[in-house]
Amino acid sequence: MWLHGIPGCGKTVLSAAVVQDVLEDCTIDSVKAVAYFYFDFNDAHKQSSELMMKSLIFQIAGKNPDCLPMLDSLWAQCDDGTRGPSLRELYRTLRQMIESQPTYIVLDALDECQDKDRLLTILEKISEWKCNNLHTLFTSRKEQDIEDSLEDLVENIIPIDRGKVDRDIGHYIRHRLTMDRAFKSLRKNCEDWKGEKKAIEKNLRKGSQGMHVVNVNLMNSS
Repeated sequence: MWLHGIPGCGKTVLSAAVVQDVLEDCTIDSVKAVAYFYFDFNDAHKQSSELMMKSLIFQIAGKNPDCLPMLDSLWAQCDDGTRGPSLRELYRTLRQMIESQPTYIVLDALDECQDKDRLLTILEKISEWKCNNLHTLFTSRKEQDIEDSLEDLVENIIPIDRGKVDRDIGHYIRHRLTMDRAFKSLRKNCEDWKGEKKAIEKNLRKGSQGMHVVNVNLMNSS
């Protein structure tokens, strides 16, 4: 599945919720494994496709003791850790682990990967394995190179509807203005609180431009 939308529309929140749900499911069914990686342009350590591969392998091995011999084999192939693994060796190890158990992989913000072309090649390579055990969720902005690559790889492409996000933001703002204790005095003393509340909601929804409101200072926005 590929979930795409504008920056700030809630892709990372949704992917984190998916990860949490799958982690809970894997706790019940220990045969399953889940691994995830969040690309982040603010953190150089979270922008590399190679680091993503290593992280997935480490997470899967950590959840299934049966995968530890595969990790030991990779270590031995790398002259007992005196050199880093090649991309081919990472491919082989990851494939062995995925084929040994049902595996769920979540990759968030593909567009923030520093070597995006290489990342898309990796995803195409993994798709060629045709592993029935593998279930994936990718999120990103809708960029042409990502769309061109993923449209033939994923079964489900889901855009985040900006209209629905705007309505969600509106519900949140109305709830805060109606229930938040900080606005109790304003609700009580404002001569036209209904009109004021409507103006605040309108301005915030317009300013958000389809992006979720986080820690909004509603008082200043009025």
